[in-house]
Amino acid sequence: MKRQVRLLVLAVAALLPCISLAGTASASFQITVSVLASCSVTTSDLALEYVSGARATRTVSPGSIEVRCSKGTPAQVFVDGPRTLIGPDGSTLTVALSEGGQAWPEGQGVAVMGEGQTTLKLPVGATVVAGQRVAPGDYVGEELVRVVY
Repeated sequence: MKRQVRLLVLAVAALLPCISLAGTASASFQITVSVLASCSVTTSDLALEYVSGARATRTVSPGSIEVRCSKGTPAQVFVDGPRTLIGPDGSTLTVALSEGGQAWPEGQGVAVMGEGQTTLKLPVGATVVAGQRVAPGDYVGEELVRVVY
């Protein structure tokens, strides 16, 4: 019996070099991504109170422009529009805008730098240009906010 076990072990050992194992091959690949610059913008309305012919304009509700850009993306925020409000009888009232208390002339952009998930809030104010005498009533105008990046 011992002899048969020995023969069996020798037979199996002799066959081992014949048993074929699967070969392996390998390769690697790169993963690339292009992150594109992007910006989004939202706004909130601005409300003023003005007495015709008076020098003072009272801000009832300040407005804001909120900009979110990809991290490190430089951008310019512009407010495009006539900056003129139209009243009930067709009268017009001209306003001057400001950002953070500084005058914001038409055609001039405010520079911002994207901070990724952080929203940049630009406070927007306005004053009625002095010396205008208009009829009482509600005056409305619309400005377009444009972000160039």
